[in-house]
Amino acid sequence: MLTLLSWVFRYLQEILYTSFEDSLLRNKLETYLFHINPVEILIPSILSKESENLVKSFSSDRSIRIERTDIFDFTEAFNHVSKYISKDPCSDTEEMEQILYHYLH
Repeated sequence: MLTLLSWVFRYLQEILYTSFEDSLLRNKLETYLFHINPVEILIPSILSKESENLVKSFSSDRSIRIERTDIFDFTEAFNHVSKYISKDPCSDTEEMEQILYHYLH
């Protein structure tokens, strides 16, 4: 099972992305959750029942906000980022595409 995770550290102004192959027991996902200790978890609309149960179990005794979100494809993510930075448009859209590809894949 391929799992994709992203973390937003608001105070550090950092976004980290990772992907990994996990087992049926979801031990890597569980390890990430305990080490990161998030305050908010965004889960995709198409998440396996087992992974969703793990996330809910992890967050049940903590005050963690869980939100379900649609999965962005590359084009949609690019459009969102473009709108966000439209105040200071990037002159080289190819460079922006490479940056987005790096962080989304």
